[in-house]
Amino acid sequence: MNPLSILLLVVFGVSVLVTYLGVRRGLIKTIVAIVVGSIADVILFFLYSLSSGNVLTQAVLVGLVLGLLFNLVTVAAATFFRQNTELQQTNPSDPQ
Repeated sequence: MNPLSILLLVVFGVSVLVTYLGVRRGLIKTIVAIVVGSIADVILFFLYSLSSGNVLTQAVLVGLVLGLLFNLVTVAAATFFRQNTELQQTNPSDPQ
């Protein structure tokens, strides 16, 4: 792996982390996280795929599929855990 590929993976990881924390803490609206996060993740995966030596068509396909997949799973997980936490705070169970 060349240094550019490693750098792109690190930036991608930061993007996923920021998306997750923003949605989980309620700092970012879910739809905004989906749109902006998808754009960022698709671009980063596309550039990573190009820097790894893939041809343009493969890089576009990898960027679209994996970028969207990672973003949607990240937002779904963050939304699930945020709603679960809110539900527990509004309806605390009685300790017995």
